Amino acid sequence: AQQEIKMVQQQIIAMGSANIIAGLFGTIGGGSTIGLSMINCFAGSNGRYRLSALTVAVFVFVVVLVAAPVIAAIPAAALVGIMMAVVYHTFEWHSVVVVLATILPQKARQYIQRNVYKRSMRKIQRADAFVIVLVTVLTILVNLGVAIAAGLIFSSLVYSWQSAHNLKVSTECVAGAIDNGKQPIDGDLSVQTEQVDGIKVYRLDGPLFFGNARSFVTEFSPKSDPDTVEIHLRDAYIYDFSAINALNTIGEKYKKLGKSIHLKHIKVKSRKLMSKAHDLLTHFTYDTITEVDTKGDIALHSSYNLNVTQPTNVPV
Repeated sequence: AQQEIKMVQQQIIAMGSANIIAGLFGTIGGGSTIGLSMINCFAGSNGRYRLSALTVAVFVFVVVLVAAPVIAAIPAAALVGIMMAVVYHTFEWHSVVVVLATILPQKARQYIQRNVYKRSMRKIQRADAFVIVLVTVLTILVNLGVAIAAGLIFSSLVYSWQSAHNLKVSTECVAGAIDNGKQPIDGDLSVQTEQVDGIKVYRLDGPLFFGNARSFVTEFSPKSDPDTVEIHLRDAYIYDFSAINALNTIGEKYKKLGKSIHLKHIKVKSRKLMSKAHDLLTHFTYDTITEVDTKGDIALHSSYNLNVTQPTNVPV
């Protein structure tokens, strides 16, 4: 399997380099997924030895150099027929039924399946169906490059929208103690902590990024929360500065009310991102790295108590 992957990578690199060189000389590049691959598959090729790609490259070279007059003598209708055959085999005709089933409401699909099309009508999400229609229409009206770019942009926006709704926020109020910054006396660590009436813990589960940076700020209640608040990020991922800025905005609201907010259980990648924005954040503290577990999470010392903030706080 690794050898086959390497062979495919070599062919992709070779074809990409050839297309770049062809573009520099004003010629037209070619792709492996439309014409050549489809014809090979329908002819029974398994693609293992890449003889067809080599044969095509050699014959194209020969045609360009010496056989151009012979190609010019071939009737255009014959070439059109060849291209029509390629288009017919390239187009995924079953996707038409899938797109129609996706657009239609459920009652209409059930009626058609009972009375007209008595097969299973597969359905995809409407966003995917729109991408199929968008790419197809733009390919016909403009060109394939514009169609692919538009499809990628729309798919990226849909993915961001859906990911933004995957964030979950849960809360819990616990009693405990926080670090007061004092030094231990004669080995007595108890003087380092201060008992508080309650700590409200916000547990975030999911991605934090620009798509939900504003919405998850509304999940916090600075006025009604106790003086000490913790945000646990064990199951959350911080992907960009928008999320860090949103956390800083939350911390600013608590700071104006004389309350403290602290971040715990930060993922390694999230912690690195926060370290880069260290000087830009001023309204909350977070745990430093004491050890990294096998899953890549930043973990506190094994004696860490959920209700006690260890003396590893770093003001940001």
